[in-house]
Amino acid sequence: MATYTANQLYGNGVQGEDISTSLTFTFNNPSGSSYFTVETVQDRTGSFSGKQRTTSGSWVPSSSSMGPVRSDFFASVVVQPGTCSVTLTPASSITGSNYRMKGTGAFSVTTSGGVTVYSFIITECCYPSVISVYSISPVFAVGIRVFTDPQLTLPYNQPEYGGTRLGDVGCPFSFDDGYVVEDGYVTANNAHRVCD
Repeated sequence: MATYTANQLYGNGVQGEDISTSLTFTFNNPSGSSYFTVETVQDRTGSFSGKQRTTSGSWVPSSSSMGPVRSDFFASVVVQPGTCSVTLTPASSITGSNYRMKGTGAFSVTTSGGVTVYSFIITECCYPSVISVYSISPVFAVGIRVFTDPQLTLPYNQPEYGGTRLGDVGCPFSFDDGYVVEDGYVTANNAHRVCD
C-alpha cells in the first residue's frame, strides 16, 4: 500500500507499482472534479508499439459517474469530490516501470492490493523465538527480498537497502546482513525445512 500526492501525480506523473492481482486506487479529493489516468510508458516517438498492454484487463470504478475510459494502453476516470475508487485487474502481471499514474487537481491516491504477499515463519530450534517475514516470492529461497510487514514497507533489518535478500537457505540459514538462525527451520506455506 502506498499513497501518492497531487504533486507527484501532476505532469508526467509517478511510476506505477507491480501488479499480479487487482490493484485498487482510492482517491481523497478535497476540491472539484479531476482526472486520474494510468498510462503505458511510450517509446521515444510516442508510440505504444511493442509495449506491454498494461490496462488490457478490467477497469472498474466505484461509481458509474466516474465515467471510466479504457484501452489496452491507458485507462482514466473522473475523480469526484470526496472519496471514490477504481480497481485495475490486468489481463496478465505487469511491472510498475511499464506504466505511469497521472492526475489533475488536488486529490491524493492510496493503492491497495496489487501483488500476492506470501508469509514465512522462521523458528529457531534452540531459542523460543518466532520471526515472521513477508515476500512477493512464493518460494523461500536464496535471493528473495523479505520484509517484516505484509504491506512490504519495512525491509527486514536493512531499510537502507530496500529489503534484505536471503543469502543462504540451509542449516543454519542466514540473511545477507549477517543474521543467522542456527539450528533452525523454516515453515512456509505448510512446507517444512528442518534442521537435523
